[in-house]
Amino acid sequence: MITIAVDAMGGDHAPRPEVEGAIVAAREFGVRILLAGLAPELKRELAKHSHRGLPIEIVPASGSHLDGRLAVTGFPQERRQLGARGNKAGARRPSRRDD
Repeated sequence: MITIAVDAMGGDHAPRPEVEGAIVAAREFGVRILLAGLAPELKRELAKHSHRGLPIEIVPASGSHLDGRLAVTGFPQERRQLGARGNKAGARRPSRRDD
């Protein structure tokens, strides 16, 4: 099963559209969804929708974005802070000479 992680607090009207999209994706495409964000807000929004039995999980996050990284608390230490390209926070990105 394909897993998709979603920053559920990143939109202007979050988390409503992110949660609604997660439910549609899980239902129609059979993908597992990880909603990262403020757990109480995500639980409240999920409670408004029929989602029983769908592979949707909440991954608690601190709610702060630092240099484009979301501090996630639900993953092992080495995966907690990922940059936009999946690099660990502070990890050196390869230069053109490294290719």
